[in-house]
Amino acid sequence: MKKLISLALAALLLLNLAACGESSVSNPSGSSDDSSSSADPAQPDAFSPITTEAEVRALYGDDADLIASIEAYQGDFLVQLGTDDSCPSLDWVYGESGIRRRMLWLDTPLLRCEIESQASVRVVTGGPNIYNGVPGFPRVELATLSLLYDEQGCDRGYDPYVSPGTASSEIYWAGAGERYSMGMQGRREAIRSAQVDAGGLTVAFAPLADGSDFVAAYCEIPYTEVALSEDGMTLTVTMHDTFLSSGTLSKDVDPDFLKEYGSLYPESFPAGELAGSCTLIENADLRQDGNSAVLTVTLADSPIHGRNFGDGYYRFTAETGYTGIADIGPYLRVTLNATNELFAGD
Repeated sequence: MKKLISLALAALLLLNLAACGESSVSNPSGSSDDSSSSADPAQPDAFSPITTEAEVRALYGDDADLIASIEAYQGDFLVQLGTDDSCPSLDWVYGESGIRRRMLWLDTPLLRCEIESQASVRVVTGGPNIYNGVPGFPRVELATLSLLYDEQGCDRGYDPYVSPGTASSEIYWAGAGERYSMGMQGRREAIRSAQVDAGGLTVAFAPLADGSDFVAAYCEIPYTEVALSEDGMTLTVTMHDTFLSSGTLSKDVDPDFLKEYGSLYPESFPAGELAGSCTLIENADLRQDGNSAVLTVTLADSPIHGRNFGDGYYRFTAETGYTGIADIGPYLRVTLNATNELFAGD
């Protein structure tokens, strides 16, 4: 009899435990709400497939007015967001699940964008920087989410310490007919050096003898335009508000300050053909044109018409930097490259 009672009590205990277990699974939060309200949105039972642009916009709710464009790709969507007052960002919306993931946030305007595969893009970005408004030469940014998330946008358990990177940058090579701007508008500066080197040319800047526009919270090269002619044989660098002459010394300017920042005062940088040598450059001529210093570079014909690789063409890229501590000695460097269709990707 005691054995039967013990068995009955054990059975009741097991039933009670099973009931408690069922309750904890169905309502893990302990509240009276339906369990679906606490479901992980990345789990299959929470998927809300997206098939149209209208559904993509609905997914963003109040932020839908930030959408600049939507591009469909094999059932998914690439969404560009941004306004005239902000730089763009890119999201990838997975059509099967309705999950959206941020791909890129850019600090300069988006010039071109190409989808390479699911959740992988290649973009060209350049122009005014969102932080200081100074335009920069374009650059190439590549981003992929395929290492982070699967085909539905669910987490793969990516480990940044042992897995490859998810973003990278490349040089942007501009071709014939392209023109880009760099530097700060309204800055008046003097040229302290300009020369041809093995890969192109470099121009460095210093304050004018009156010290104007050079002591500021942020020092940059003057507003400069770099362009390659339509025939691809002449590179023109126009440096606005830039002078070969150091100008007249102001009474409130310390000559030691000018020297520290590389000024040539009381000398000036000479106009005419630049010193140095580059096999791609036939001639580089610097002249003063009103308030602008203009550098005209005639490119050599033989490097793009050789016997070994056939006909080719020129392309260029540009960068800015500083030769001294902090922002002392701003400079512009333009790099040239002769290539053809076979080797253009190298």
